[in-house]
Amino acid sequence: MDIVQQAIDYDVAIEMIAKLRSDAIRRKHAATTEEERQAADAEIKAYNADESVLNGYGSDDARTSVYDKVFRFYGPLLRENQ
Repeated sequence: MDIVQQAIDYDVAIEMIAKLRSDAIRRKHAATTEEERQAADAEIKAYNADESVLNGYGSDDARTSVYDKVFRFYGPLLRENQ
């Protein structure tokens, strides 16, 4: 993969994670039960962990795994919620 494609993939992945995290933060603030707040908080922590891996706090295999999750799992979630 060339450097330009890597940069594009990184930017898109980070943007997708940021969007999902902001949605989870909104859900957490709008939650009416403790279970809803905890579920949203767990999502926020998962998105933070994924972003950390993409920012270099993990092995190359972990980064590849997060890219795969972002584009195969998070992408359809974003399209579904628009």
